[in-house]
Amino acid sequence: FLHNQTNLSKSFEINKIWKSVGSIDFCKEKIKYEVCECITEEDIKNYKDLSFFHYRTEEDGTAKKGGRSAILLIYLKIASKKICVGYIQLQMPVMMCKPRHQVFKNPFKNDEINWETWDSEARKKYVNRIVRIGRVVTHPEWRGMNIAKILIEKSKIFSLKKWHCKGEAPIFIEISAQMLKHIDFVSSSGFHFLGMTEGNLSRVARDLKYMNRGYLAKTGVM
Repeated sequence: FLHNQTNLSKSFEINKIWKSVGSIDFCKEKIKYEVCECITEEDIKNYKDLSFFHYRTEEDGTAKKGGRSAILLIYLKIASKKICVGYIQLQMPVMMCKPRHQVFKNPFKNDEINWETWDSEARKKYVNRIVRIGRVVTHPEWRGMNIAKILIEKSKIFSLKKWHCKGEAPIFIEISAQMLKHIDFVSSSGFHFLGMTEGNLSRVARDLKYMNRGYLAKTGVM
């Protein structure tokens, strides 16, 4: 959950640039940081440079994404230098996600939304009350300073302040990432493991068999 508040109807500060500051205790020193939206040309350049440390980055330094997206950068202030060391990318959720379906199949209700089962109608109506973490990237030279945790915690605050779909704030936050098979960088921020996503291989194999039999498939690969 992002929150358990009630009466969440509010205005969103879409014209105000969001940022948050803090400090990291590291090697007996306090290193100041700033997390901010990707706004300036310098921000965009830093985002693209950092993106090359992610295995699914395009040649132009961008990430494939669908729908709305928001990028938060983290800058460290060391001496007179301001160094960009990572970013987090928020995205709209995908419609189909089996672990989510399995958990949401039970009835849910709060002051804003409710469903008896997570059927196609509920998914269509409420899927945008979820915000998805699409990427968390930290520069290799600055790993080990809990940069990812800071970015995740700040993204929760940002999501409640500015993220919305058609004027509705998110209630849930989720992430699916290949890297989580090797490094758990989200549990310390309150995330719970729901399960492994299925991927597409089984669906591709099934649909190819149907096509080989002469079926004119209207869903799946076709």
